Amino acid sequence: MRSTYSKRGESGDNDVSMDHQRRSQETADATRRFLIGANAGGALLAAWLAVALIDQGIPPRWITGPLLAFTLGVTFAGISLFLAKYRAIQRSLAGPEDATSQKFKRWYMRSFTWDIASGVFFLLGAGCVLAKIFRLG
Repeated sequence: MRSTYSKRGESGDNDVSMDHQRRSQETADATRRFLIGANAGGALLAAWLAVALIDQGIPPRWITGPLLAFTLGVTFAGISLFLAKYRAIQRSLAGPEDATSQKFKRWYMRSFTWDIASGVFFLLGAGCVLAKIFRLG
């Protein structure tokens, strides 16, 4: 494994921060992929369950809540992705002296906010589906 530390002083510090930034972006991208997959999978599972329950005489109108929650979850993960791309473009245009700009410090400009919202909507959608399953039993 290649060491990210350099013996050149300040440029070594820059190498470390760039490595940290790259790993942070990879982790955030993996989180977004998970959230998109979980919400899409939840929507597919809810739709499959609704179709399976039609044979038992249960109308599929109950699926509106879970599908809305899963759709919002995918939407918020997409917002997080587009904000990350926007920030990367803005940082590349600004140059290294403005890389730590304060304009990305507001809560709505942080991808983490939208990732949390996506996770909450996944849990909400899953809870709706599980509530329907438990009401049937």
